[in-house]
Amino acid sequence: MSKEDNSRLCLEICTDNEEDWKEFLGICAIAFQSSTPFKRSHPDPKKRKLHLSEYFKYVYETELSKGRAGLVCVKKISDNQQKPKILYGFCMLYKESPRSRGDKTCMENIDKKGMEICLGEDEWLEKNIHSKMRDLSKILNFTAAYGYLQASVKEHMNNGVGSKYILASAEMLVQDGIIRGVIPAHLPIVVYGVLDDVRVKRFHKQAGSIEIAHLHFGEDDKHKCRKIKCIDNNMGDNRNEIFDCVIVVGKVLGPHKFSLPQLQTVFNLKSML
Repeated sequence: MSKEDNSRLCLEICTDNEEDWKEFLGICAIAFQSSTPFKRSHPDPKKRKLHLSEYFKYVYETELSKGRAGLVCVKKISDNQQKPKILYGFCMLYKESPRSRGDKTCMENIDKKGMEICLGEDEWLEKNIHSKMRDLSKILNFTAAYGYLQASVKEHMNNGVGSKYILASAEMLVQDGIIRGVIPAHLPIVVYGVLDDVRVKRFHKQAGSIEIAHLHFGEDDKHKCRKIKCIDNNMGDNRNEIFDCVIVVGKVLGPHKFSLPQLQTVFNLKSML
């Protein structure tokens, strides 16, 4: 980004702003069009576009609302705009718990089978990752915060906005969570994320995260990644090669010392039980 753009950017806590949530989730619906899991559940790009719009509304209703998650956004302030525009957002789930009940009707009407695949993968993540992180946080005495969603507007994808602000965003959300009383200040805080698209692995490595575990979605392939050809009709070819894998990464924030290699060892041991 140019110096002129940087001079107009601000990093802002947006947790209590419903309009910012709506704008950010709309950005996510566009940014995740090429994401591996959604291509798997909705191969048809037209249905995928409709599904994502409804899916993120569902996620907000069932997981992110009511103080369960925090939101930080990079906003561009322009002299010609009354309302600052969100360029990038980072959402952190503070209270990792089963989803509350939500209305699935719109997603069912778009593609019921695709919806079942999509929500089934969410259930797999809950069983194999999130529940284990909650258990391990009690055993190893740390706080687990899930770096759930991050996305940039289309015109700023792949130009460094996310990699520049991801760490500062995570730190702001942790501090805001402490102030709100949803994150205890006396424990180490492990911010973790799930990478289900190999294209963003390097991005998180640059942010200083390390791999805690390498798991695989599905019970028929426990030992190696399966290459899948994902055909996008809009592109007319199958050059998007994706992998059926999930990688959990983590980073410790706050003044406390904590051994991520220890978490890595115990997580993988627990995954084999």
